[in-house]
Amino acid sequence: MPTILHPDDLLLGAVVEQVWASMLHQPVLPWTAPWPTGTVGPLASITVTGDWSGTLRLWCTDGAATSMTRALLKPAAGSEADAEDVEDALGEVVNVVAGSLKGALGGTSRLGLPHVARGLSPAWSPAGPHLTASWHGDPVLVSIHHPAR
Repeated sequence: MPTILHPDDLLLGAVVEQVWASMLHQPVLPWTAPWPTGTVGPLASITVTGDWSGTLRLWCTDGAATSMTRALLKPAAGSEADAEDVEDALGEVVNVVAGSLKGALGGTSRLGLPHVARGLSPAWSPAGPHLTASWHGDPVLVSIHHPAR
C-alpha cells in the first residue's frame, strides 16, 4: 500500500463515512445550516505521531453527543447517558476514526489517548482537512490539525 503523507478532505470523508456506518449505524449527512459560532459542546481529540503527525478533533453540540452516545452504547430504555458515557463514546469514535485514518495513510505512526473536554465550536472552515456533518439535526465538525512545521 502506498504511503500518503497528508490526508485530504476526501480521505477524511471516506474514513468518517465508514466509521459512522459501522459504529453508529447512520450515514454521514452534510451540515447545511449556518455554523453555530460560539456554541459550547464536547471536543474529542487524539494525536497521531510518526511518519504522519497531526491531531484529529471531533466537535459537536451536547444534543449530538448524547444522541451519538445512545447510538453507540445502546442504553436500556428509560436510562440517560451521563457525562462519563458521553466522554467514553466520543473518545471511542475519535479513536476509531484516527486509527482508520492512520491505517489508510500507511507508514509508521502511533495513536495517543483520546481526550474529551468542553470547548467552543471551532471555525467552520479550519485550515486543514475537515468534514461538517449533521447528526440528527445537530452540527458535527471532524477536522485534522497539523503540527507547526
